[in-house]
Amino acid sequence: MNHILSGIEPVEVWNHFYNISQIPHPSAYEEAICRYIYNLAVNLGMEVAMDKAGGNDFGNILVRCPPTPGFEKVPYTIFQSHLDMVALPDEKKHQPLHL
Repeated sequence: MNHILSGIEPVEVWNHFYNISQIPHPSAYEEAICRYIYNLAVNLGMEVAMDKAGGNDFGNILVRCPPTPGFEKVPYTIFQSHLDMVALPDEKKHQPLHL
């Protein structure tokens, strides 16, 4: 994959950032980004669940990451975020970001 963020370390993180930036995900239109995150977690072998809070077949996503070997007894860390993005100007909210 070759894009404006190519070559920045860590490469894998910036590739995901770029991929996410190319999926329009304004408020009330999060289905595509939900599916991207869901499939990414599945492909990484993580335990993943999604409810239908967004309507149809998508909504909130819960991803459980297995602990790093040797850290199985360490307390859990929880991350929470929104999957929508405030898109300005409004007429461009269904377009990928131009990086």
